[in-house]
Amino acid sequence: MKDKETALAAVSQDGRALESASEELKNDKEVVLAAVSQSGRALESASEGLKNDKEVVLAAVSQNGFAFQDASKELKNDKEVALAAISQNGFAFTDASEELKKDKEVVLAAVSQDGGVLQYVSEELQNDKEVALAAVSQDCYALEYASESLKGDPEIVKIAATQCSLGFEDYGASEPDLTFCMTSVALKADKDFVVSIVALNGWNAYALQPTTVYPDPLIPFTRDEVLLEVFPVESVGDIAGDLKAASAAYHSHMGNLVARAKACVAKKDAKLAAAQDAAQASAKHHLEIERLTAELSAMKADRDFKGAKAVKAKLDEVKDAPPPQSSEPKGPSGVADVDTLQLVNADAKRVQFADIHGADAPTGSNHAVGDPAKFGRLSALRWLSDAYRRKSDQLLEADDFDLAEVHDVAATVADELWKSVDWAKLFPERFERDFWGPLAYSS
Repeated sequence: MKDKETALAAVSQDGRALESASEELKNDKEVVLAAVSQSGRALESASEGLKNDKEVVLAAVSQNGFAFQDASKELKNDKEVALAAISQNGFAFTDASEELKKDKEVVLAAVSQDGGVLQYVSEELQNDKEVALAAVSQDCYALEYASESLKGDPEIVKIAATQCSLGFEDYGASEPDLTFCMTSVALKADKDFVVSIVALNGWNAYALQPTTVYPDPLIPFTRDEVLLEVFPVESVGDIAGDLKAASAAYHSHMGNLVARAKACVAKKDAKLAAAQDAAQASAKHHLEIERLTAELSAMKADRDFKGAKAVKAKLDEVKDAPPPQSSEPKGPSGVADVDTLQLVNADAKRVQFADIHGADAPTGSNHAVGDPAKFGRLSALRWLSDAYRRKSDQLLEADDFDLAEVHDVAATVADELWKSVDWAKLFPERFERDFWGPLAYSS
């Protein structure tokens, strides 16, 4: 592919088409910019000179953070470029210069975008509480890469333990292990602390032994003890209401997020269509100049003075008219819309956590949803029935018949709720691709 107009039209539709362009076109800034704006990874096919062009590389990494690996060594040490890449994909951090990997601002941006990046951070910053908090807030499993001292920090561990799982079996989430989330023996043995994180997310009771003392002799309590303290038997009647409230709040927030997601897809389609239209118009503009130039030469050869004069005027008019340019789609206010599917997805996760666990709603919302103590029960359902039943048996042996019956009834209610609840119907947006599109849970 050697013709510039043809190349522009091709890369505007698929940036990877740059790979088939001539070496000359791979060094043409206009062509390469069009390519990397459509597909950041097209930077791999650009000339070495343009891989060192900040404008080109910024366009590439803003579209795909992984394009940072193809930037020049000089630009891998450019903080602005690194932050642009990391904001699109946190793991672009691994391609930054050693100097930038020690920059706390860069590290915070990376772990905030993807907590797992903490594993690639220097030991000094793995021991930085602000960095660790940002990482585990994004991904609970990032706790694995924090320093040993921070793994024993109650604030950090509580955030990690709360985030680890929604606790809904149908979500297919990995089961968090208390021993994993809390490596500090002191925290494991602190019953008040364990009670506090189970209250926020009942799934954190997973690693505790139901009826026997935890294998570690320094942890002298069982899962049943913790669950009965956090969720006393009289609270079981509220669970069904909790589920309805969580679902209603979730649907309310997700309606706006789904609209944003669809707008992002529409914006992307509009941008691509505009780029294609501009490329076609530019090619047509170029062909018109070629046609008029040939016609002018023919009229000069025929000594058609009047015809040549008219064609020359038309040629000048066409040359003076700038070729069409694609424009960034605008939002309702007329300002360029910077919302992306990545931002919507991040907000969706915050909404999901807020509405199910009753924590503060996402940034921008002026209210909180629910009561953490209530919403923690939703994820404890799978164990509550057994805990209540075993307590009933103990009370029966002690001849406390009335209280034994109360616990037995509560066990039956909890068991029926766990078996009958259809999580997919309560929170369909995270399951139904037709409804949620690119943000469906399976993606």
